[in-house]
Amino acid sequence: LAALDTAEALDAKSPLVPHQRALVWRDRGDFAKAVAQYDIAISRDPSAGNYHMRGLALAELKNHKAALADFTKAVELDPRNVDSLTSRGVEEGELGMLEAQAKSYDQALALDPGNLNALVARADAQIARDDLAAAAATYELALKSHPREPNLWFWLSETRRDLGDPAEALKAADRGLQLDPKSQLGLRDRATALEQLGRPAEVIKATTTGIALYPKDEAFLFLRAGALIAKGDLAGARRDLDLYLQLAPKASGALTRRGEVHRAEARYDLARADFDQAIA
Repeated sequence: LAALDTAEALDAKSPLVPHQRALVWRDRGDFAKAVAQYDIAISRDPSAGNYHMRGLALAELKNHKAALADFTKAVELDPRNVDSLTSRGVEEGELGMLEAQAKSYDQALALDPGNLNALVARADAQIARDDLAAAAATYELALKSHPREPNLWFWLSETRRDLGDPAEALKAADRGLQLDPKSQLGLRDRATALEQLGRPAEVIKATTTGIALYPKDEAFLFLRAGALIAKGDLAGARRDLDLYLQLAPKASGALTRRGEVHRAEARYDLARADFDQAIA
């Protein structure tokens, strides 16, 4: 910041200095100060890029109306800017303008059919509308252009799972894990698909790997506990649920599952205490 102050002293009207200063504040997570610097940059250079960047900072501040206005202005100045069209669509969605949102994504993808951000944004919007089949189709379209993007495979896995097709969900998760074998998201998606397929031994193996890599991820503990219950290892399941509840003491799902374990072990007072806490 000191160097930028020196640069501005040499050229008090430079739009680049406030732009760079805004980037510093963005990196530090102070988006209000970033907006203030973009205000100055825009007063000196009302370009599409400056409006776009201020829109991003405003979106971080949850000022969606102002962010939409900036992205709209950026598109007016640069109608072929796919990033601004996509960001405009995101903000339209935040404001419940779903038809306008779909049109923004259509415009963005007409200009760049394989644009990853636009495709993912469209899929997110389709999921928000509970149109999971359309979202799956969008992820599959994205994978034609970006087959080595592991998160696309994981998001497709989750969508397939939510569509009631755990076998295809497992295939997608495995494809993603070939690209990123230690992915927290991918390992979780794989274990969840295996659980839905009724393969507890493989769930235990997958979640054990996940816990070794991500010991504070409660999802792996919860999934392994369920698989241990299915295999009849109530003590092992209880240990996992105890660890889970150390990380998230008020998690109702884990409390309910541990209560079920206590009940199966005829520890009725402990079971009742967990059930009471779960519904408190």
